Amino acid sequence: MTSPFASSKPVFTYFDLPLPSIGRGEVVRLFFAEAQIEYDDVRIFHGDWAAHKENVAKLNPYGALPVLQLGDKVLTQHVPILRYLSKKLGKYGGSDDDEAFAIDQITDVYIDWRGSWVTTLGGDASAHAEKIPRFYSAFEGFLAQSGKGPFLLGDQVSYAEPCLYQAVHNDGNLNNAELAAKFPRLYALVKAFGARPQVAKYLEERK
Repeated sequence: MTSPFASSKPVFTYFDLPLPSIGRGEVVRLFFAEAQIEYDDVRIFHGDWAAHKENVAKLNPYGALPVLQLGDKVLTQHVPILRYLSKKLGKYGGSDDDEAFAIDQITDVYIDWRGSWVTTLGGDASAHAEKIPRFYSAFEGFLAQSGKGPFLLGDQVSYAEPCLYQAVHNDGNLNNAELAAKFPRLYALVKAFGARPQVAKYLEERK
């Protein structure tokens, strides 16, 4: 992998979670894998967060991770990071305004999904579980509107794919045959994205 950004390698900072494949930062790491971007992966243990919190607040007014540093530029909030990188790369963000809107539309629902999913970290997953069919139905409907496949933009991967893959993964539904039958477009996308050579390599390594 190589870095297409300036003279310095991107520095990506996120938590080193007990389950490292569930956080917002993991969506960006999946994007890096797909785009074959080299980066420094800085991971902060939760127990060390207090020591880093002040420095993070200087980089991100919201005081949260992830944070991506590109030389002297600091990027925060994981979906805007994906959007920015896509524009810089000249791909993954759609080839026209209609495709860009399609990506924004489906990732906006993904953000709602994540807001719901985070509540499961408190130990009660029932409320989110009840909402899963609504989220997946929305994903399925937007994919149907595109009329393409296996990805949102046909054969072209966008930054929506790592978001949708991570949503199904976090829900523990990657191998849920019942949901796969009910939401075939969503599951075709997830399967196709997970099979991308660089993504598959990364997924195998993160186990």
